[in-house]
Amino acid sequence: MSDPQLSPMEIVDDQFNHNDPIGGTKLDLTIEDQRVLQALSLPEGQQWMLSSIAYHREYARTLCSMYNATATIHRYLPPELLMEIFGWIRPENFGELRLLGVSRVWRDLLLRTAEFWVDMLRSTFPPTKRLTSSHPNFDPESGWHRCYTMSLERSAPRDIFLTYTGFTELAFTALSPHTQRIASLSVELYPQNAQHLFRLLRFELPRLETLNVSHAHVAGQHAEELGGGTLPQLPQSSDHVDLPFLHVLHIPSVLCTSISAGNLRSLTIGCSSCNMCAEARRPSLDDILSFLRRCPALTSLRFLKTSEPARSRRHTEKGPMSLNQLHELIFEDVSASWASDILRRLTLLFHTVVKFRDLGTSRIPQRIKTLPAIHASDRLALEFRKDGGGPIICEADASIGDTSFVNVQVAVNTQNPADHDPVGSVASAFGSASVKQLRLWIPTSSLRIDRTRTIQLLASFPSITRLTWKRQIPNDLFQALQTPTSAGAPICAGLEHLIVHWRLGSQCDETIFRGACNLILSTLGYRASLGSRLRKFVFKCEGLRRAGPRFDAEGEKERLAQTFRTLVDEVVVGLRLDTTD
Repeated sequence: MSDPQLSPMEIVDDQFNHNDPIGGTKLDLTIEDQRVLQALSLPEGQQWMLSSIAYHREYARTLCSMYNATATIHRYLPPELLMEIFGWIRPENFGELRLLGVSRVWRDLLLRTAEFWVDMLRSTFPPTKRLTSSHPNFDPESGWHRCYTMSLERSAPRDIFLTYTGFTELAFTALSPHTQRIASLSVELYPQNAQHLFRLLRFELPRLETLNVSHAHVAGQHAEELGGGTLPQLPQSSDHVDLPFLHVLHIPSVLCTSISAGNLRSLTIGCSSCNMCAEARRPSLDDILSFLRRCPALTSLRFLKTSEPARSRRHTEKGPMSLNQLHELIFEDVSASWASDILRRLTLLFHTVVKFRDLGTSRIPQRIKTLPAIHASDRLALEFRKDGGGPIICEADASIGDTSFVNVQVAVNTQNPADHDPVGSVASAFGSASVKQLRLWIPTSSLRIDRTRTIQLLASFPSITRLTWKRQIPNDLFQALQTPTSAGAPICAGLEHLIVHWRLGSQCDETIFRGACNLILSTLGYRASLGSRLRKFVFKCEGLRRAGPRFDAEGEKERLAQTFRTLVDEVVVGLRLDTTD
């Protein structure tokens, strides 16, 4: 323990001279400071040292400011160029505000660089639950909120792009003076905050082009105080909000009928994953159609999960309506029956692209077959694939030339295939005499298309001239191609170009391979004898290492090519021992 009678200088000398065995520490004190410490008692010396620390810190700051003020970048770069540089900074957090402390010049220029504060609002200040007045630590005078308000003010006169979680009275008050500059507004909405948001939307918003409203997830102890979990259905008809300059809108169905947007280009109705919206009273089909009639300039329309009303609210006496500028209609995670109800009441132009995606069921909307593009499509691609650890996905894509017009993705029920036949659904929905090219890819062994389903599929496309078949074993295909029609002609009599990709499975061996090749040969001969000789046949097989160590891939390739050429005008054969990705 130190002797309290000793001066601070004596204690320090004793510490550094006797207790430092390495002797590497050195006190750099002026003679004057040493004399002061020698004359003071221990408590007085400690107070003197604290005062000196504060003084030297402030002194160092002054020297830094003087150095920065005389730096070359300040002396030789004009202010306009520095402001241009500051405008390209993309702030990501509060730490970027340290730039204000570099020098008075930097601070002045940054405060006048509106682009910096626009990006500060976009990246750094999404108002979170801290703006919720019920939060226990809520403080409207906090440094966070004052900085946010300053960012709003300093971003003028530029357009601002804002993201909120919750939209309270405080958010409304902060934004009200800046409504003329809001270009994009994205809000995860708590139910109790809906009125505040629509109060803001009733202002004149001449720059607002994008509005994204979703239902914030509310659970646990805060659910009731934040509004109970369901969004209110706001007043409709004459009391709706008019947003004449809005181009992009994403909104839950319970709120969409409260808005009018005559220049709207892109509309998304529903929430992608919010179960609470499903509990709310969604608008009827008539309500949605009335809303769409107020949006004649729509080019993209998307229905998401929870856009679907109860069946009792789907009936309508109104006739079909036209959206003459619609280029894209998307149904994502909605039921096939709801998609059919919408398609039944929309008159779509020929160029409208329709997409349906529901990976929870195997149902394809019945109204797909009535689309104009279905009757004009000359190509159909049908693919079955494994979606990670999820279900097998069936994707059907109908196109005209290289442009896809109808795309459907549904799940395949492999546990009970009899419950729903995806091949039969595709044949029913997409079957057309206009299709000339058919491509089928079944890379998974979890699904087998047998001879009966293959015949059903091929019979739905009687005019195909080019067929691409990719799967583990092609036997069912060639058995189907030997099946005559009721008129006695071979199925798909106009087929000219056949491409077969076969990857041998783990159960295949040389016997199975040669049996498949014999079946191919007999099918080609059968069709040639009936006047349906192929012009080109491409046969590619991989994984032939399973045929055994003595299998001669090159020799077999030449033998098959020579054999097939007796029945086909042009033949391409490719055999690989290994498999490709």
